[in-house]
Amino acid sequence: MKSMDIADILLSPSESLTIDQYQSLARETDRTAKNGSTGLEFPLLGLFGEVGSLMSELKKKQRDADSYLGYEPSVVEELGDVLWYFANSASRSNINLSDIATGLGSTGQVKSNSVECSNITFSELQPTLTKSGPKQPQDFELTLMKLAGEVGKFTAEFSADASLKDAETIYRHMCSIFRSL
Repeated sequence: MKSMDIADILLSPSESLTIDQYQSLARETDRTAKNGSTGLEFPLLGLFGEVGSLMSELKKKQRDADSYLGYEPSVVEELGDVLWYFANSASRSNINLSDIATGLGSTGQVKSNSVECSNITFSELQPTLTKSGPKQPQDFELTLMKLAGEVGKFTAEFSADASLKDAETIYRHMCSIFRSL
């Protein structure tokens, strides 16, 4: 893949940003890059922290209900940070985001023989809205909580057990997190 300048991608309406292009751009901005499982600690801590920030926003929304006006922009910002740490965690594990995306079947289960597709865009990964509109806010909130659980489980298992630092186990955890993203 040709390395692209982020300004070129953002200014080109005919070209959609692929998830691998995003990962490459995120990797270029990672100032503490280290490969392998030993380099995974920092982005994993960042991922855990950003998901914690998402949970804090959700808590504020539930507590203040209609009066919390900053919820949507805060969630968008925090999800962007989560995606950045997730992409760099995958990079440090030598996993392409497209491999994770194509490795998931329609049931969300990891497929053993994924088809390589490095040109998947973010818009292609989004579910199509039905005539009834988007899902209920409660569904979104439950998805955020599931994301937090998956990241927490990976972080806890990664820090507690050296055997969980093999490529296949990391890949399976990354797929579980991606499914919630």
